[in-house]
Amino acid sequence: MLATFVHALPAAFTGAPAPAGATVEVTMPGPAGGRWTLLRAPAGWRLAAGPAPDPVARVVLDAETAWRRWTKGIGRDAALAAAELSGDRALGLRLLDAVAIIG
Repeated sequence: MLATFVHALPAAFTGAPAPAGATVEVTMPGPAGGRWTLLRAPAGWRLAAGPAPDPVARVVLDAETAWRRWTKGIGRDAALAAAELSGDRALGLRLLDAVAIIG
């Protein structure tokens, strides 16, 4: 499920100020989680599986908090309290604005 939900991340990063080539690493520990990289390409943000070599921001978020936030089941502040952010905080925070299911 999370592997599908992370495909909402590039849209959440639309308009994020970052130079081409910048990366954001997203990690969700545990058996249901994974690690993904958002890459700022010239035409927008792209998602890839796996770690980023030198990310400008890193976000670690447990799987339950991630899916609940991305389905509007919990508020941004609750998700932020559970997240670990490093590097460019403003860029990493965009992860919490993703919406994977619209209903």
